[in-house]
Amino acid sequence: MAGRPGCHEAAVFGLQGFLLNGNVCCAVDNGQLLVRVASETCQQYLGQPGYQPFYLGGQPLAGWLLVDSSRLSPHELLLWVERACDHVGRLPAKKAGR
Repeated sequence: MAGRPGCHEAAVFGLQGFLLNGNVCCAVDNGQLLVRVASETCQQYLGQPGYQPFYLGGQPLAGWLLVDSSRLSPHELLLWVERACDHVGRLPAKKAGR
């Protein structure tokens, strides 16, 4: 994601992540890729091997999916990052400092 306009690296939920136009897009944690995608996309993949909901404060966070990177090729992981960028790119930009 480096070099993408409006993108910068930041700590996200205590993980190493990326923001796009001020919105959290994705993060990496112990071999898992955390992506922000449409809720319908999450529902499509949840329950399949290698995909889990992301919990924050004991509750599943809608629109967030943990993807087990050990089950996917580098190309497939890149596709997940692109899905996250496409989704987050449609969200209203957040002002700096929020």
